[in-house]
Amino acid sequence: MVQEDILFNTRQASEFTGIKVSRLEQDRVSGRLGIPFHKVGRSVYYKKSCLQAYLDGLTPFTNTSQADEHMK
Repeated sequence: MVQEDILFNTRQASEFTGIKVSRLEQDRVSGRLGIPFHKVGRSVYYKKSCLQAYLDGLTPFTNTSQADEHMK
């Protein structure tokens, strides 16, 4: 049995990822984050599996110093 992928609108995707709605909207133009999305008419949807894959691909840190060093 194939499990269907859940679709999130932008607000739901924001809540799931912790990324602000405005940042997701900007990313749809710039592509900097690289999160795939789908358009159906004027509506925008994100697959839960794509959002999870994006989060899984982020570098984990154990303290803020590591994160700061990574951002340089």
